[in-house]
Amino acid sequence: MEFPRKLRVAAVNYYGIFELPSYKNGDTKPRGTEGQLLELISQALQFKYELITPSDGQLGSPQENGSWNGIVGLVSRGEVDIGLSQLGITKERLEVVDFTEPYFLNERTYAMNFPTLVKRAYIYTYPFDIKIWIGIFFALLLIPLVFFILGRGKPTYMYMFFKLFGAMFNQSFDEDKFSNRFLVGIWWCFCYLLSVSYAAVIASLLVIPMYESYPKDFEDLAEFVRKGEYKVILPRGTAYTKDTLNSLKESHVFLGETALKKGWYVPMEVYNKPYIPPKTAVIGGRLIFYFKYGKAPLSTKYISDDVMKFMRNGVLVNKNFCCKKAIDFVIKRINEFGLFERIVNYEIYKFGIRVLKTDFHDEQEERGLSLDDLSAAFICLTIGYILSIITFIVERIYSR
Repeated sequence: MEFPRKLRVAAVNYYGIFELPSYKNGDTKPRGTEGQLLELISQALQFKYELITPSDGQLGSPQENGSWNGIVGLVSRGEVDIGLSQLGITKERLEVVDFTEPYFLNERTYAMNFPTLVKRAYIYTYPFDIKIWIGIFFALLLIPLVFFILGRGKPTYMYMFFKLFGAMFNQSFDEDKFSNRFLVGIWWCFCYLLSVSYAAVIASLLVIPMYESYPKDFEDLAEFVRKGEYKVILPRGTAYTKDTLNSLKESHVFLGETALKKGWYVPMEVYNKPYIPPKTAVIGGRLIFYFKYGKAPLSTKYISDDVMKFMRNGVLVNKNFCCKKAIDFVIKRINEFGLFERIVNYEIYKFGIRVLKTDFHDEQEERGLSLDDLSAAFICLTIGYILSIITFIVERIYSR
């Protein structure tokens, strides 16, 4: 059977993937990786095409009445012949449409803003975690009590407390006033190891920038969402909902259920925007993220190496379309020669060059010291003065 001279093709505007022409000033050809793929297929099979965009702007998902919306709906109802915009091949979609040979294997992952620098105001508390600080606090309270009991009330508890506290800052004290030299030796060892460890860590923190903790994989992301520290955004009208809810991994299911419960699914026109709100992870295809944010080390956003799912992409074809085998043959040849892969790599390279010229995230401007850089020192100075005043008052009271 002769291949049709003209096809109706459904697509949505997808930056870097399928960019619709403006039909102004000679702009009549679609751009993006799949826009170029459509051009290759049309040239090989010598047909013209009419681009049709679904009114809802969706890729396609099942509705409550059993119908489909988006591109899948247009193809299944025969309103168009084929459709493409990085559509994944799923069992559910195969019930209403056909797919050609897959031309790309996409990875589903997530992107987010790069972690920000931690506030330097509290940098002197960062060398130890909260459990160690609590342990030091209780040791400082209990050890003077031990000496007080062994010394039968001589010297006083407050005297021992302040002397042992001063030992943490390498201040000497009269060991003859302490009844047990063995315990004194242990305390000196404890203070030495504590001060050396603290000094080493604080020195590295002052030299090397310290960033906030962030989720590095889907397990981490689920934990951050569970704590209320992060939210996730998914595109509405895609296979993402069922893919997350039907996943075998608990973290994926949790993210899907939470997004569904809290309404974190957004329309495609919102999803396609490059802006990502703070403390938010966007779940999507890795290739889409490469076009929106660039590929490491030139990316403007953090793109996780973790993969939720591998998804094969194919061209949607109406079940009654006459010439699916002809399109399959062309796509096979494109795969054999690696043409689509070359198109993808070239488009990613072009984006990387643009990023390099405009917004390379590792580039840092020279600047002077700010109040935030010195705030930790001022806070420590203030705390030191407060402790000195308290110590002076206590000593005056006990000296009477």
